[in-house]
Amino acid sequence: MIKITKKEKLPIRDEVDKELLGLVSESAYEMRKEDDLYLVGPFWIIGKSVEEINKGNFELLAPTKVLVNYDGDYTTKVPKSEFLHKFLWNKYKSKYNNVVYNFYPRGRISFNSEDKKTWINIPKGLNESLILEALKKEYDIKRDYEVKYTDPTSGNHYMFELK
Repeated sequence: MIKITKKEKLPIRDEVDKELLGLVSESAYEMRKEDDLYLVGPFWIIGKSVEEINKGNFELLAPTKVLVNYDGDYTTKVPKSEFLHKFLWNKYKSKYNNVVYNFYPRGRISFNSEDKKTWINIPKGLNESLILEALKKEYDIKRDYEVKYTDPTSGNHYMFELK
């Protein structure tokens, strides 16, 4: 009998070895999306200018990330103040020139329990591919997402002042 500790790895040469050892392929361990948990929360895209952000020169500030299940229910209770941009910003504004909470572009990752997709809410006019790449990494988004745009010129919720 071979005893394997966490520090040692057993060399597996081929599928026959895997079968003999009672192992299955990694894809068999892939979690069903119905059993998975999803990260949601507000974020800011911090940069010197919109032009710099669009070049990829930005910091993603995602201070509150909370897990929800496939039905959109939170796995832990979070005070409302920890989830609203306006209240959260008070903790971070001194690090970012003491500007108002809606100075930098901001958005939210949410999970829609009706269509069972992660929604990435971002303002229009930014380099979508760079920002989506950063958000997908930060929130561990691997599948079933939809981008929801907000237009800062229309006076909607995610207006920002950065030029």
